[in-house]
Amino acid sequence: MKIKDCFVVRNIAGINTVISSDATSTFDGMITLNDTALFMWQLLKEGSTEEELINALMKEYEVTRDVVENDVRNFIEKLRSIDVFI
Repeated sequence: MKIKDCFVVRNIAGINTVISSDATSTFDGMITLNDTALFMWQLLKEGSTEEELINALMKEYEVTRDVVENDVRNFIEKLRSIDVFI
């Protein structure tokens, strides 16, 4: 998976915020990312797979695979719902 280049993260008043720089995009809102979501976002910008995300999160944070798998699936589904992937 890879996030479209038109979606960018900006730090606004200490909050990581995703916006679209594409005027033709159907997404016209903002998404705020906590530290874990930002970590996943950065990996997705590089084209990481779901499995790579899971492994990276398990390595970075002390959490079980079941929890990570659920969180990754939920995050990816939310991103799919706003059409951020190429």
